Amino acid sequence: MEAPLCTVTAFGGWSLDQLKDAVEANSSWSVHKQRLFDGTRELCEVLLQAEGRSDKLSDLLDHPCDGDVINITAVSRSSAQMKFLEELSETLADGDVSDLVREAPAEVRGDRYCMLAVVAWNYNYPDLEFATEELRADKEFILQCVTIYARCLWCIGQHLVGDRSFMEEAIRRSPHALDYASDDLKNDEALVRLAISSSPSALSGAADR
Repeated sequence: MEAPLCTVTAFGGWSLDQLKDAVEANSSWSVHKQRLFDGTRELCEVLLQAEGRSDKLSDLLDHPCDGDVINITAVSRSSAQMKFLEELSETLADGDVSDLVREAPAEVRGDRYCMLAVVAWNYNYPDLEFATEELRADKEFILQCVTIYARCLWCIGQHLVGDRSFMEEAIRRSPHALDYASDDLKNDEALVRLAISSSPSALSGAADR
């Protein structure tokens, strides 16, 4: 059995980012190197955001009691992925990361976390066009992007905006996905009701009546 990377004292109210900061402070692993797992379940703040879920530790770890010892597995990202995430976080102030994404190797452009981070960290949805073909064809990936920012449909989901079952799920996750639905689906009363039940302002995406 490998020796533990580190031991940290954490609190239930911490976010996953705070846990990663604590791991970095107590080891040689930067926050961009870390992939953390509770058993087989990855604890990933960007994926949680893409699923509309809380990243509070007490929620993620099934509300442990004070003093409980919890073993978290840390897996290293590849050096290319780590370098990309570091550079992405450093260029957020400028907002333009197109060159960084376009020139990244396939192991980065095909990585779900790295590409979701492009959207989650600075809403640079047009750069999703540089994701690998396999990732852009992944419906669940597109839905995860939509959960973070509905406008992603405009960039990588155009071939699906007329697919009723897909759009129903997209609207469940992000009501303003209705804005990007096909004209036929903008007239679908059930979809319109679904959208406005979560956000009345989503009515702006429905067809004029």
